[in-house]
Amino acid sequence: MSSITNHHEGELVSGQMLGRYELLMPIATGGMGTVWAARLKGTRGFRKLVAIKTILRSFENSDSERMLFSEAMLASQIHHPNVAETLELGEQDGVLYLVMELVTGESLSFLLKEAHKRGGVPFQVAVNLVGQVCRGLQAAHELRDENGQRVGLVHRDISPPNVLVTDTGTVKIVDFGVATTTSSATYGSGEIKGKISYLAPEQLRGEPVDARVDVFTTGILLYLLTVGRHPFRADGEAATVARILSDTPAAPPSALLEYYPEALEAVVLRALDKRKETRFPSALALLEALQRAVPDAFGPRADGAVTVYVKQLMNERLAERRATLRMAEELAERSVSRDSVRSVAAIVAPSMMPQRHKARRAAWLGLGALFVGLGSAAAAVPAYLTLIAPPQAVPVAVAAMAPQMSQLPLRAARATAEAAPASADTATAPEPRRRAAPRPAAQRTRSDGPDETVTDSEYNASLGEFAERLATREQAVAAPMAEAGLGPDLPPLPEPPRMPPVMPSVSRVAVLAPAPYRELEPAPAAPRVLPSKVGHGLLRIDPNSAAYRVRPPGALDRSGQAFKATVKVCVAADGGVSNVSVLRSAGPAIDAQIPTVLSRWRYRPFLEAGRATPFCYTFAYVIAN
Repeated sequence: MSSITNHHEGELVSGQMLGRYELLMPIATGGMGTVWAARLKGTRGFRKLVAIKTILRSFENSDSERMLFSEAMLASQIHHPNVAETLELGEQDGVLYLVMELVTGESLSFLLKEAHKRGGVPFQVAVNLVGQVCRGLQAAHELRDENGQRVGLVHRDISPPNVLVTDTGTVKIVDFGVATTTSSATYGSGEIKGKISYLAPEQLRGEPVDARVDVFTTGILLYLLTVGRHPFRADGEAATVARILSDTPAAPPSALLEYYPEALEAVVLRALDKRKETRFPSALALLEALQRAVPDAFGPRADGAVTVYVKQLMNERLAERRATLRMAEELAERSVSRDSVRSVAAIVAPSMMPQRHKARRAAWLGLGALFVGLGSAAAAVPAYLTLIAPPQAVPVAVAAMAPQMSQLPLRAARATAEAAPASADTATAPEPRRRAAPRPAAQRTRSDGPDETVTDSEYNASLGEFAERLATREQAVAAPMAEAGLGPDLPPLPEPPRMPPVMPSVSRVAVLAPAPYRELEPAPAAPRVLPSKVGHGLLRIDPNSAAYRVRPPGALDRSGQAFKATVKVCVAADGGVSNVSVLRSAGPAIDAQIPTVLSRWRYRPFLEAGRATPFCYTFAYVIAN
């Protein structure tokens, strides 16, 4: 393989092609390079999202190439549900890249951070996740060559960032970049691979490594998930290395958690044994011990509980990531469509594609379509208004009388015409104004001629005839009523008795005498928030003296470890402690002592405008022997 001077890495952008894959967006920066979300597109809408790791520009030597090639060769041979799949190793324009499975999930580091806000990871969930890590490691440790011989693969970097958890609760081990085999390992070179706080003692001493190295780091994960803190980490790398190499074992989890299961504690302490001879010999042995210690953490029901718990922790984060990835894909699609239009216009001959005539024709077609659309809209508006117009209400009596009233003008007109002389010479008076005789709507058709018209006198005569007929009908109705004793001389109906007005009832209100005037006492001033140095400088006592400091319990005191808690202390105006809150835990066994001991502390008054003022401050409290 040729040497790489990777000056192209800084130029990688979204939408760029690496082999068959299109880069969408960077999602992480690892120890060796940048990890991109990319996609592979095929025919008929085929699409597959992958993760691509590229070498960072700072790695301009052959060692980065060798590590990436080693990762591809080793990880591509492992086929297990708890190991992220490696698909392809490629090189283009001096960029070496590794194509891997894109895991829809988050790292164990994220889960630990979110779980800390909710009180920690439940024991069953923690043991289930570590059990899956053991299964993936066992598959890697059992990797064999073409002759059936075990190659002795060791990951050497099992840590929270390299353990991914999917949204269904499945563990995926990633980053075999520093993995080694027993045949290819070199010792005594002074180079340490992996993260300092997740190394076994034999790794730090430069001794030969085997599967028990991964067992030790898996024990650190188990301790971290169940206890909530690292068993060996100190303030600096040198102190952390000294603590791992010392003969002092890790603090027992039961000294930090009151109800820690005894059987699980035995498994944790054996996995963290600093002598590899007495440690679990393999990841499979550690898995079997966990299954015996916490059987409820395994099985279909436990897997379902892990899925529910993991989704609660990462739902919002995954929704944001999906939305971002979807947006990156949409941007890539738009850029592809623009590039394809430009490329077609560039490669097609002008004689084959008359752009000017097509543009003119398209403009005329668009203008015609606009006018057609406007005409259709104008025609549709009246029809729409007709449909939504409310029907006009017609009184029932008027509707029944309409046919008779419409016939009256016509009959009057005929009677007048018969009485008039036939000769036109006798008509000496001016012709009166004509009125249009209304016709019932049911009798009008398109074939009818012009409407008949009548004069004013004819119209008045018709109204008089209608009035006479109406009076005759009233007399016909009044005669039967008179015979029945219902004539117009009936006595009027008695009026209802009038009730005297009632005054609204008013509830009695007790009138109290006004309270005597009294000046209100001013509300107590809110405590001032002081910096930690200022608040701690007001102490009257020595916080390191035996009477005023917290001491770890016996088992923790003998371990020689320092425990750190974040504490908030509120002081009253007289200098006494009014409240103590533990904001960041140092462990239940120590947290229970902090409020009791710190409530004995005494402070000088904090003066503000000549008055003693209560105050609060927060500081990091270190508990050590």
